[in-house]
Amino acid sequence: MLAYINAKDVAVPSDIALPEASCLVKMSEVNFQCFKLAFIDPESRIKLVTEQDENHHSVIERIQIFGGYLDGLDIFLSPHLNTLIGGRGTGKSTLLELIRYAIELEPKSKKTKTTLDSLIRSNLGIEKGRIEITVSSNKQHGKLYKIIKRYGDPVVITDLGGDISNLTIEDVLPNIEIYGQNEIIEIIEDEKAKIQILNRFLPNQDSCLTKRQDILKKLEQNRIQIVNELSELDDLEQLVQKLPGLLFIAK
Repeated sequence: MLAYINAKDVAVPSDIALPEASCLVKMSEVNFQCFKLAFIDPESRIKLVTEQDENHHSVIERIQIFGGYLDGLDIFLSPHLNTLIGGRGTGKSTLLELIRYAIELEPKSKKTKTTLDSLIRSNLGIEKGRIEITVSSNKQHGKLYKIIKRYGDPVVITDLGGDISNLTIEDVLPNIEIYGQNEIIEIIEDEKAKIQILNRFLPNQDSCLTKRQDILKKLEQNRIQIVNELSELDDLEQLVQKLPGLLFIAK
């Protein structure tokens, strides 16, 4: 099997950082013998840099807020589960809604949208505040981006060096969903909404039905084949039983 590698010519030192300039080689020890062995089994030992999506999952790494009730907030989040704990009025819901506002994600209920607009206006609108979110993107192979949302302005996405990117929220954080407390309560009371959420975790229904029909068809063919084989086996056993008599007649 041929090995596919990234092998871009390195003209200047900065070229080394480009994904096209290197690939990943799995070796038990760093020596030429292990390097040579890797190319004998490239399917499991050699990968392009762009094939490493499975090692990254999208993460909100840092949240900074400028203006409003949570002015000055600067928190770093775990790449795994994060929980906000606090009493009433400490800003848990405000923080969640500011994140929603920054990624320009509309609430699923009109009631929540009205509440959100009022909350954002009172927190960021007066001082032309903004929220900055640093994220690691699965879709962009684990690269870090900063999402900047200033009140009333379109969202701006930059790399960590401050250069503006032409990527969109969908390019950086596809399929992200946010549910506030009121929305969760509304979903609990709405059977249709609950089914829609559950459908996200189920495979494509049309594909499943097609696969199920294909399996049933194969089972039917298998059953017919087994019946035919058993019938032939019975015929052979009957012939074998007649064999001693035929040998006796022959003698």
